[in-house]
Amino acid sequence: MSSRTRNTTPAPATQPTKDNNIIVMKFADSKVPPFTVKPGKDYVGFGEDNNYPHYLLYLYNKSSKHNAIINGKAKYIFGKGLKNEDAFAMQASQSINSWGESLNEIVKKCIIDKVIFNGYYLKIVYDLAGRIAEIYHLPFQDIRVGKDGKYLYRDDWDKRFANTKPIIYEPYNPKAEVKKVQVFCYKEYRPGTRYYPLPSYIASVNYIETDIRISQYHLSAISNGMFPSKLIQFFNGEPDEEGKKKIERKFSDKFAGSENAGRFILAFNTDPAKAIQIQDMSGTELDKQFTILNDTVTQEIFSGHSITTPSLFGVMTAGKLGESTQLKEGFEIFKNTYVTVKQDEIMESINYIMKAKGVMKPFEFQDVDPIGFTLSEAALLQIAPKEWLLEKAGIDIPVSTLPPEPDQALVNDNIKNLTGRQWQNITRIARKFAKGDITHAQAIMMLQSGYGLTAEDAETYLTGGEDV
Repeated sequence: MSSRTRNTTPAPATQPTKDNNIIVMKFADSKVPPFTVKPGKDYVGFGEDNNYPHYLLYLYNKSSKHNAIINGKAKYIFGKGLKNEDAFAMQASQSINSWGESLNEIVKKCIIDKVIFNGYYLKIVYDLAGRIAEIYHLPFQDIRVGKDGKYLYRDDWDKRFANTKPIIYEPYNPKAEVKKVQVFCYKEYRPGTRYYPLPSYIASVNYIETDIRISQYHLSAISNGMFPSKLIQFFNGEPDEEGKKKIERKFSDKFAGSENAGRFILAFNTDPAKAIQIQDMSGTELDKQFTILNDTVTQEIFSGHSITTPSLFGVMTAGKLGESTQLKEGFEIFKNTYVTVKQDEIMESINYIMKAKGVMKPFEFQDVDPIGFTLSEAALLQIAPKEWLLEKAGIDIPVSTLPPEPDQALVNDNIKNLTGRQWQNITRIARKFAKGDITHAQAIMMLQSGYGLTAEDAETYLTGGEDV
C-alpha cells in the first residue's frame, strides 16, 4: 500500500520510476496513517486523505478471514448480552433513547467498533435538569477530533462533500455547568498515537490486503476470457500515442472482459518483416503458489489477531479435526486472554455512564460457551454413583444395600495426590455450577466420582458451606 490511505480498491502493487534507464520498483506497504492538521481545517485528519476508517471498513468487508475473526470476536465479547440483578437497572436498559434502542443494542454496536477500530463513540443527551436522558451510538468512521478537543460529526468525510458543515459536540463531562449534548469517547491506548486509536491487528494489514488480492485473482481467472497475462508484439512500426490507445481499447473491449482484470502488454517494434507475436507471461504452477501463499496469509492474519484456535471462528486448519476437548481448551485460553479483558474494558465505561444516569448496580456480560457441557449415557454409567442412577431409573432400594461411604483417610489422601490438571478440572466444574451451566446434583456427582471427594467436601467446595 502506498502512503495514501484508501476506502476502495487498493493502489497498484508497484510503481516504476525511471532514472538513467534503470527502473526502480516501489513495493506496496500499508503504512501507519498520519494524524495531522492541514491548513484551513479545524480538525485532525485521520490518515493522509482523512479516510483511514473507511479503509479499515474496506478490509473488514472484503477479506473473508478477517471478517470472520472480527464477527467472531464481537460475538464472544457480547455473549448472551447484559445482565443486572437490579430490576430497576434492567428496566432502565430496555429503552435507552427516543429510537427505542436498548442498552444491549447500543453495546453491541460499540463492540463491533471496538474490534474494528479499537474505539467507539457515544452521544449523551441531557434533559433540562442536567440529567442523562438518552444515549446513542455514533459510527466511529463519522467522527473527527477537533483542534480544540471537541468532536466533529459528519456522515461522509469525502472531499466531494467538503462544503457540508459537521455537527460539533462537546466532550463528555458530567460536571459541566451547562450540559446539552456531549460525546463520550473510548479509545484503547497505543504508544505513539494521540488523537485516534489504531486497530490491534495493524501489523497484519498487509496480509489482509493480500487475502483480498487472492480472491480478486481467482475471480478474474473465472470472469475474464483473456487470462493469464500476455505480451503482444507488433513489428510493423510504432504508431503515435493516439494510435496506441486506439489499439489498446480494441483489445481490451474484445478480450479483457467486463471486470478489466485480464492484463496484457502491447509492444510496438519497427521490423516490418516480422509478424505479430503473442507470448504467455504467466508463471508456472500458479495454483500451487497461491495455495502456499493462502496458507501463509491465513496464519499471519490469525497471528495478527492473536488467535490460536482458528476453528473457533469457523476456519478449519488442515490436520486438525477440532475435537471438542481442543475447542474447549482453545476457548478457555481465548476467553481468559482476550474476551474477559475486553468485556471488563467495555463494562467499565458503560457502567460509568449508567451510574451518572442513576443506575447504581453495575451491568455484567453473560458469557457464551461455543460448546455446551454434555455427558453421554455411557460416560454417566461409568462415573455416576449407583444410588443416583437407581434414583433416575425410578428404582427404590433399601439404604442398607447401598455401598458404604468411602473411608475419610483415603479421601484425604486422594485430595493430597491430585495433580494440577485435576485441580484445574475441579475448579472448572465449580465455575460451571456457579454460572448455572450444570446443576448442583451434577456438580456433586462429578466431584465425588471423578476426584474422590466426600459429599460434604464437595458441598463445601461448591458453596463455601452455604446452603444452596
